[in-house]
Amino acid sequence: MKIPVFPLIIATLLCVLRLQPLPAQTQEKPTKQLIVYFSWSGNTEKVAAALQKAVGGKPVRIEPQTPYPENYMETVLRARAEKNAIYERNDYPAIRTRLDDMEAYDTVFICYPLWLGKVAMPMQTFLHNHREMLKGKTVIPVCSSGKSPASKTLPDLKRLCPSCIVSGLFSIKREEMEKVEEVVAGWVKDLCRHKAGIAWEGNTAPANIRQDSCLKVGH
Repeated sequence: MKIPVFPLIIATLLCVLRLQPLPAQTQEKPTKQLIVYFSWSGNTEKVAAALQKAVGGKPVRIEPQTPYPENYMETVLRARAEKNAIYERNDYPAIRTRLDDMEAYDTVFICYPLWLGKVAMPMQTFLHNHREMLKGKTVIPVCSSGKSPASKTLPDLKRLCPSCIVSGLFSIKREEMEKVEEVVAGWVKDLCRHKAGIAWEGNTAPANIRQDSCLKVGH
């Protein structure tokens, strides 16, 4: 008896299709977050701790090669000398902190005090030393200050990290330190909600925040 060929072909194809594994659903790769901070008085360290609590991420403290004096005026005098060395001779103060795994992180929060109207000098050194590693990464500045606006530090950030995607600049004032966790969490919510970035020379970037971080703060 002659068996029809066409039905056999159809049956064979159906069996093959049943054996094929279903394609895995593609999931968005979560961003890895780094929190780099420099703190002299302890205020910026508290900000970094509140940020780490709000969004997660790996905290890294910048350590100067030579610790700053505990005396405020002595620290101001040294900071002024370091500032002059940077802007007059491109000479940055040495730090002990160096990261060789920067490529593992997509988003880098940088927390620093405003010193003499500038990004604190040790943070400037960190950005200068890691300039190549930070290319194309989202950098989110967090600036602690007395009363001066954090926007004063934007020219420094542009100079130190020209190929970074700078986004979501945040300033926290001295009088807000008593409720630092609440203030930082509120800012992170706004960052998640609006995805707002900073624009300069036509370069505007959204804040690249992990979705689970946004859920963590109740967005």
